[in-house]
Amino acid sequence: MINRFQLKKLPTLEACQWNGVNVEEMNAFLGGNGSVKGRYVEIGVLDVSGKPTVSNVSVGNYAVKHEDGSYAAMTASDLFQDYVLAD
Repeated sequence: MINRFQLKKLPTLEACQWNGVNVEEMNAFLGGNGSVKGRYVEIGVLDVSGKPTVSNVSVGNYAVKHEDGSYAAMTASDLFQDYVLAD
């Protein structure tokens, strides 16, 4: 039997790398969903049980925005393991 398959639409995300000095860029990216606190960026997120919590982004890592509008923190290694740059 021959079956035809097509790729499912992969989720995409936008990411902003925190380098320790791009405060204005990061605050604009987060749009009120987080803020720079000293050397870290704090993002309001939901944990696995759906309760509000805070996620911290350290220098060299990323704040990401998913297609559904939710935000998260992601290490650089996790980002590049699971995603590639879009054209």
